Amino acid sequence: MKCAIPIFKVYFPECQALFAFDNALNHSAFSPDALIAKHINLNPGEKQPKMRKTYFDKGIPQDMIFSLDYHIPELCEQPKGLK
Repeated sequence: MKCAIPIFKVYFPECQALFAFDNALNHSAFSPDALIAKHINLNPGEKQPKMRKTYFDKGIPQDMIFSLDYHIPELCEQPKGLK
C-alpha cells in the first residue's frame, strides 16, 4: 500500500483511486494448535485438534489437553471438550 499510492499518483495525477483488497485467505491462516471454538467437540477426546494452553483473566492458565496424570487413563493427553 505504501508503494501503490505514490506510483498511482505519478501515472494518473488527475485521477482518484479506490483500492480494494481481498483478505479472505488470511482468515483461514491459523496455526495447527490455534484456539478455534468451531473445532472443539462437546465431549473430550474424539476427532479434534490438540489446542494450545490459554489464559483466563489475571493470567489463570487453562489447559486444552488432559494432563498425563489425569485420573481417567483413556483421556490422558487427549483434547478436552466444551463440557
